[in-house]
Amino acid sequence: MGRKVLISFLGKGILDRDALNRAYLKATYKIDEKSYEGEEFVSSPLSKHFAIDTKIIIGTMGSMWDALYTHYAKESDCYEEKIDEKYLEISEKADFDSEPQQVFADLEKALGVGSKVIPIYWGYNEVQMKQNLDIIIKGVDGTLQDGDELYLDITHGFRSSAVFITTILSYLREVSTKNLKIKGMFYGMLESARSLKHAPIIDLGSVDNMLEWSKAAYNFKNHGNGQLIADLLEKDNQQVLALKIRELTQAIRLSSVTQIKGLLGRVQKEMNDLSTQARLILPQTFKEFNDIITKSGSQESAFQILMAEWYAQKDFYAQAYILLVEAAVTYICEQNEVEDIASENSRRDAKNQAYGHREFNRNQLFKTINNVRKDIAHASIGGRNSFTADIRDLESRINRYKAIILK
Repeated sequence: MGRKVLISFLGKGILDRDALNRAYLKATYKIDEKSYEGEEFVSSPLSKHFAIDTKIIIGTMGSMWDALYTHYAKESDCYEEKIDEKYLEISEKADFDSEPQQVFADLEKALGVGSKVIPIYWGYNEVQMKQNLDIIIKGVDGTLQDGDELYLDITHGFRSSAVFITTILSYLREVSTKNLKIKGMFYGMLESARSLKHAPIIDLGSVDNMLEWSKAAYNFKNHGNGQLIADLLEKDNQQVLALKIRELTQAIRLSSVTQIKGLLGRVQKEMNDLSTQARLILPQTFKEFNDIITKSGSQESAFQILMAEWYAQKDFYAQAYILLVEAAVTYICEQNEVEDIASENSRRDAKNQAYGHREFNRNQLFKTINNVRKDIAHASIGGRNSFTADIRDLESRINRYKAIILK
């Protein structure tokens, strides 16, 4: 089991009129019905509640490092007044243009084993924002270890902290080679303390979950990859629907149009009792395919030519050319009113007819398209060397065949 790591932001705080220095207002924070009284930093009740092992604190040189040091140094019995004064001086002298400096070894010691302070710029312009992203991502990823469990706190710090958190999450999930688990993203609602007599600490996991669903939808709509959708459905105990979407993904990758059509129907039938996120995302995610089914009706050649167009739009050129040939052959089978359009003999006869077809082979178009298909099937070994032209002309070739098949 990996370490429990808290990633938290630290801001400048406000003036405490009683103490005449900067501080966060103390409050009773409540999480999972458990109260933590007199807490100044949300990182403190989170650390206690989840038994955090290591902390990563992000802030500018003007953040209230002195108050944070005082809190954790006294808690760990290593407080020194001169160090407190040093951090107070650093904070007071800092302005919007202060360079981040690595002067926080004493604070890191007070925070606990393996803890890290990541100083950043104020982020008042685009250059500083880009620098901050680089500093934060490198600092966080460099501190984390394989197997760590992450708890994120966005209560304090600048309003841009939430943007950084989503960027960090995206990087850690998509780029980092470490096996990490995001356990929660928390916000302490201090603004509710007056009316509730306590400040709830809420888990914004639903926001993070919606980001995951959005990414999953993007993967399917743009690449035909439903694996992440299936993963999320399994977390919602939708195993049957998840399995059908995995099978659909495999069928899309293999251009198995008959299976694609059948699986889309089965996916639609399983879309019940969905979570809020799935209910919002899935209908829009599958709309493009459902529109193809509606538009093509019972005409197989229409479904194939529209799927060829879908593959081309997603830059799957090989599958598009294969289906372009098959759509023409299927259309001729349909026009010949053959009993079984999947019959090998029927399709061979129809393909031979395509070479002499007045519309499909006008200006030798079918022959050209089939030659491209042959090159694809044989990995262009010893074949033509015109792939850039074939990609350029694919859309117009599909449109010519659509005009024939969908008329």
